[in-house]
Amino acid sequence: MSPIGALEQLSHDLLWSLWAEMGASGVVRRHQGVAIDPESLVLYTPALVASEPRLEEMAFGWCVHHGETFLTRGRLTALSRGLPPEVQGAYATFSARLAHHGGALWDGAGAREAHEDRGVRTVPVRLDHPSMVRCRARLFFGLGARPDVICEVLARADRWLGVSDLSHLGYTRRTVLRILTDLAHSGVLVAEESSHRHTFRLSDPGVLADMLEATDVRWPEWHRVMPLVWHLVGLDQGERESAGIRRVRANEVQPLVSKLASELWLVPPPKTSGNSDAFEALYDW
Repeated sequence: MSPIGALEQLSHDLLWSLWAEMGASGVVRRHQGVAIDPESLVLYTPALVASEPRLEEMAFGWCVHHGETFLTRGRLTALSRGLPPEVQGAYATFSARLAHHGGALWDGAGAREAHEDRGVRTVPVRLDHPSMVRCRARLFFGLGARPDVICEVLARADRWLGVSDLSHLGYTRRTVLRILTDLAHSGVLVAEESSHRHTFRLSDPGVLADMLEATDVRWPEWHRVMPLVWHLVGLDQGERESAGIRRVRANEVQPLVSKLASELWLVPPPKTSGNSDAFEALYDW
């Protein structure tokens, strides 16, 4: 096993590729046609790159130079409440350090590293990358819920959507419903009302996709992908533990991974209950 673990190394490869789309000087780009979710990436990066300081500094530099323009404080705050505790703690430290460099975007409360200035890299932003469609939308429509709602209905242009389908964005139901209703009144969306709920879909997805340069972009569900990556990376710790503890770890992680895998339409992970090789089976999965 590599010093940092095989799964952790894979997570670093993923994050290097995603931050390369954002503008960091990564060597490999594997997500040219994949829409990035900036807040999900920023929230999970500090915990996932603790052993990769160069990437952390790249992410930090991007946030210092471009966070106020492209990130939404309300969404960062709302989504951070649902993070696993270790991820939440790492992000709090990261945010506190960013707050020391100014701006109202970051929460600087309670982290000892807030006043430790390790320097700031200059990192560009690559709005020409197709993957940066959400950032382009924020330049078109302004920061806040509106561009995120618009991107979400574009991502799911083949189906009718209700307010509950957009709950993972981190905005209130009232805000999302108001935006969907406004877009329907403007003709961007078509609305349908039943006895139970209002649903919406784009009236002409091609026009919006052309405007945002997102015609061939794919839209992963990052609110599920990033937690899955985090839980799997945690298995690397089991490689250094006893067989009994590894089985306990596998039994704890399997239900979480299984739920996320099902929601992402992945091959389900192996069952671990009663399996003496539970950890190895889940790790190989």
